[in-house]
Amino acid sequence: MIIMESQGKKTTKRGKSVDDKFEDFYFEDTSYRTTLNEKFKNRKPWKAQDPKLIVGVIPGTIVEVFVTEGQDLKKGEPLLILEAMKMRNVVCMPLDGIVKSILVEKGAVIPKGHLLVEIE
Repeated sequence: MIIMESQGKKTTKRGKSVDDKFEDFYFEDTSYRTTLNEKFKNRKPWKAQDPKLIVGVIPGTIVEVFVTEGQDLKKGEPLLILEAMKMRNVVCMPLDGIVKSILVEKGAVIPKGHLLVEIE
């Protein structure tokens, strides 16, 4: 939509009046003129996850823990197995580091977002 200004009044290219409820929205260096609802305005801003905190992305049961605290591991090495909906998911090291603490044990039932392992 193209917005023009004529005699101090904002109009679209088709001549329709534009309410003041429109706001500028920026996405990838492009500006858009649109309405934003209250849910969008009050959304929780996205924050990058700390790669040194391993959290469960789905609820499930810890089937096996392969590491111990203080163990030096390389990226890609398995940490534990999380079973969810009859599927076994191997949780691996996201980066090289030392296991600072293990916050779960074999047989534990965890919710989504539960902190599993901390890495130094």
